Amino acid sequence: MNPRVPEHKWNLLDLAVKLLDQSENMVTGCGGLEQESKEDLAKINRASKEIMDLIKSLSALQAGAGFDVATARHDLRNPLNNILGYTEMLLEDHEENPEVPDFTGQLQEFYVLSRLVLQEVNKLQQLPLTGYRQGVTPGKPAAAPTPKTPPGRTEAKALQAIDDRGEKPLILVVDDITANREVLSRRLRRLGYLVMEAENGRQALAMLETGAFDLVLLDILMPELDGYEVLRRIKANELIRHVPVLMISAVGDINSVVRCLEAGADDYLAKPFNSVLLRARVNASLVKKRLYDQELHYKQEIEQHNQLLEQRVRQQVQEISRAQLAAIFSLSKLAESRDPETGEHLERFREYSRVLARHLQTMPRFCKLIDESFIDNLYAACPLHDIGKVGIPDAILLKPGRLTAEEFAIMQEHATIGAETLLAVDRQYPGSDLIRFGIEIAEGHHERWDGSGYPRGLAGEEIPLVARIVSLADVYDALRSRRVYKEGMDHATARKIIVESAGSHFDPVIVEAFLACEDDFQKIWRRIGE
Repeated sequence: MNPRVPEHKWNLLDLAVKLLDQSENMVTGCGGLEQESKEDLAKINRASKEIMDLIKSLSALQAGAGFDVATARHDLRNPLNNILGYTEMLLEDHEENPEVPDFTGQLQEFYVLSRLVLQEVNKLQQLPLTGYRQGVTPGKPAAAPTPKTPPGRTEAKALQAIDDRGEKPLILVVDDITANREVLSRRLRRLGYLVMEAENGRQALAMLETGAFDLVLLDILMPELDGYEVLRRIKANELIRHVPVLMISAVGDINSVVRCLEAGADDYLAKPFNSVLLRARVNASLVKKRLYDQELHYKQEIEQHNQLLEQRVRQQVQEISRAQLAAIFSLSKLAESRDPETGEHLERFREYSRVLARHLQTMPRFCKLIDESFIDNLYAACPLHDIGKVGIPDAILLKPGRLTAEEFAIMQEHATIGAETLLAVDRQYPGSDLIRFGIEIAEGHHERWDGSGYPRGLAGEEIPLVARIVSLADVYDALRSRRVYKEGMDHATARKIIVESAGSHFDPVIVEAFLACEDDFQKIWRRIGE
């Protein structure tokens, strides 16, 4: 048996009697006060009666039977929080009011008495932990249910508050007890904040979804969703997780504080509130939110500026690339013009390549690799395939008849010369897919599927796809065209050579695509013939 139990009960009972008497005296003598002050005194009187009823219930327990300390403290601190809050606000209102000097003195005495009751309540924390459970004390009537506000109306009010807020911070107070919400909201409004109230966790979450609240003051012990669960859902929601949450509770034990902070709460306040501490912690949380908003605003501005800069850079690169490509295409035409036998080779060659690419696009193997951008870049880059020929001596390039082995080795250098020319452009103006395609085509269009090509001896899929496409198109046009050392072949003969070269010279899948669209090849030849 703990001899301190009855001692605390009787100390509290004695103080509660005095508290109730003084509150009733103030209500009786408040005739000269404004209506708001009278209403506050009535709320103080109701809270004093609630404390009296709670302590009487505790006194009815047998000495030594014990009770749940945490629940007892919680139930006593809630009305004490309201008493202290309303008393502090009344003292502020009437501190320099010469018309009610006696009332101010009564308020000060009542405030001191309320703090004494709080001290006795805090002493309960060393008592046994059984008998007084779930916030229900013997003889305590069940609380009347709080009227529920239709959710849609509440969300509409929240949106209107956000629209009307101006520069004032908007705070959401969440507590299932109406009196607790009222006293805290009044205190916050006096500090210059806009305040909205939610009577349960679900309503709070719905209101937070509607707009930019700057801070949430969240009670822990609530029905349905308690404060811990509401906090968890807030921090799990990407849209609202940045909103600071200040947990409030009449429990006040260290385990609750730790649990809240570990779950992501920004701070913790125990009821009853110390007005100075309330202001300090609310301001600290709002400063944190303001800094977050500023950081987000700056990030958005930077992102917008970066996007604008990137757009301008892309435009400039495109303009430069177009100018470079115009020059390069002119060089390609120059290289072609040095060989009078090539005729309309560039135009036919790029048309063949586009036809092949469009058919490959329909195959599952290539449908993710080949899109419209791929086809457009391939078509534009095709004329660059033999740009390296500008670096080949005329004696070799324009030689009638077949080349010697030594001359052919020099001719092969045009693939490397072309790639290096385009690489120099890419280094100066990087990021152009068109230039990248040109490099792959210039260097790779003489590679062979079996690895026997030049300049690098690449094999199979080591050869870039664009180069494998262009290779077949180039050979087909060369087979069909006249040269000083040969006559041009008909389509059937060229087709036979290409089919026989599948798996050696050409990618077999691209040969398959050629066979599927050979009619288009013949149409192109007839339209852009020699």
